[in-house]
Amino acid sequence: MSRFIFPFFVISSLLFAGGCAAIIAGGATGTQKLLEYTFENVAKKTFTSKIMTVRDVSIEALDQMGLSHEKTGQTGTGFEILAGTKGLTVEIEIEQVTGQVSRVTVNAKRGWFRKDYATAKEILQRMELLINRQITQAMKSSREDDGPLILLIP
Repeated sequence: MSRFIFPFFVISSLLFAGGCAAIIAGGATGTQKLLEYTFENVAKKTFTSKIMTVRDVSIEALDQMGLSHEKTGQTGTGFEILAGTKGLTVEIEIEQVTGQVSRVTVNAKRGWFRKDYATAKEILQRMELLINRQITQAMKSSREDDGPLILLIP
């Protein structure tokens, strides 16, 4: 009887070992998807504007959306802005790439794990609109000062 029990346990353990491999592979895939969600559901954009302009426009965009600006701090490469409302936390990182180029990352979170990519993207779109308005106003004022603006297209 004991000689039948040992082979039974060996064969059973081999069947379960295949299942463990599937569980391990599934766990690895789940971990990969979690990391992708954490890092990819963050809106990013590069602006051809000075970092101070991008910082000011970020705060204005948050105000337009009714998100309360809580804090602006300086980092080694730029600024970090914290804002939010009940149930939503927004982190904006502004990094100076060159004197004329700034990279912005917007991370909107609902709780610990849920991201709000749509809100993060809307903040960037409003920032772009505000920067474009500033450029347009600057062009209009320079035309009024210098006369008509003539563009030569090659």
